[in-house]
Amino acid sequence: MNAESKGVMRAFSAGHVPGSSIHPAAGKLLKSVQIGSDTLSPKSVEFFMFPHAPVPDRVIYLAGAEMIERPEHWRKKVVYNVWPVGLREDGSLFMTADSFRDIRDRVSELLYPLSDNSNRRLAS
Repeated sequence: MNAESKGVMRAFSAGHVPGSSIHPAAGKLLKSVQIGSDTLSPKSVEFFMFPHAPVPDRVIYLAGAEMIERPEHWRKKVVYNVWPVGLREDGSLFMTADSFRDIRDRVSELLYPLSDNSNRRLAS
């Protein structure tokens, strides 16, 4: 979302149990579509619960991610989306190039909701 919106929007990624670094396959996948990953690092969702943290407009859950309880200081309405991407039949998360393309298509639909997305799709 950050790459496609060219600074108009800011997106953050966080998890309940973040790793110590981004997965090598994720870095490789991002690099393959000319998105840098050098400045990316896993973050805990707890960071966004602090009063000084940015209040999101939208929270997007991938696959079976555990939902968070909205903190009191998030006064404005937050939109929640669940994108069922990268989910195996057994319920575990598995990201593939196809999952990544699905996420990119959904990002494009968020950024360009009333246009013909076929002309604005992120490069695959």
